[in-house]
Amino acid sequence: QAGLPINFPMVLNEGGAVSKLWRRIIADVFNVPLVLVKRRTGAPFGNAVLAGVATGVFPDFGVTKQWVEYVEPMEPDPANHARYMEYFALYKQLYAHVKEDFQALARLRER
Repeated sequence: QAGLPINFPMVLNEGGAVSKLWRRIIADVFNVPLVLVKRRTGAPFGNAVLAGVATGVFPDFGVTKQWVEYVEPMEPDPANHARYMEYFALYKQLYAHVKEDFQALARLRER
């Protein structure tokens, strides 16, 4: 919607990404291929790269391509994606019906 380019595969690192099941869910829900970062680098790595680019130590963010290795590529399952989209469509219908009720409930709690 924002018109921004999206690069694939989606890169996951740490947290829930360690779980193969979680990666399967992400790939299928968003219908995108993904990879896992081999070494769990986390926020400190990102902070170091940001600082390096900001101070001119690195010319750009391309330096990360030399340091990061990707493993366990995963493709989305079209059948799973279709099923998730059915659930999402139902969720949106349900939400539309209860949205006002939840707003009324919130107003009662504010009294």
